[in-house]
Amino acid sequence: MIYALANPGYIINAELDAPYWEMVNTAQQEGSFLEMYKTAIWTGNVANMGWMLLHGRVTQTAGLFMAGMLIGRGKLFPYSEKI
Repeated sequence: MIYALANPGYIINAELDAPYWEMVNTAQQEGSFLEMYKTAIWTGNVANMGWMLLHGRVTQTAGLFMAGMLIGRGKLFPYSEKI
């Protein structure tokens, strides 16, 4: 990400997670339940993390967390005893 900021012509490799999604799809289409279970636990999580990195979800999640923390510390929404 830092390199992309310094070099505007840089294009992120969109094929970062493609091999992992292929393994997951193959297990879903042709594998047994146990094989699908094993693939989903490891390979599915790796594919999901790759997707999150490529689509900006990691920075979005961190940004929303920081915004919520600052709103909470600023007491913008004070706690109320009313129900």
